[in-house]
Amino acid sequence: MEKFMNPLTNNIKFLKGVGENRAKLLTKLHIYTISDLMEHFPRDYINRKSEVKIQNLEFEKQAAIIGNIVSIEKKNYG
Repeated sequence: MEKFMNPLTNNIKFLKGVGENRAKLLTKLHIYTISDLMEHFPRDYINRKSEVKIQNLEFEKQAAIIGNIVSIEKKNYG
């Protein structure tokens, strides 16, 4: 009789696009298997589709900001 291997119990590092480094980060969220990942629900969600001008941001409310870096200067202190 052939033994059935449940792919949901596979280590998360074997999932395409995860790898060793990202798997280490996921362990901080107690995600070790593909099943753990499927059962994980984020505690918070930021809607990145709605755009708000900086002048209309609300105090103590989270927002995603998109911008362009137009110049970089190196400053030496000391």
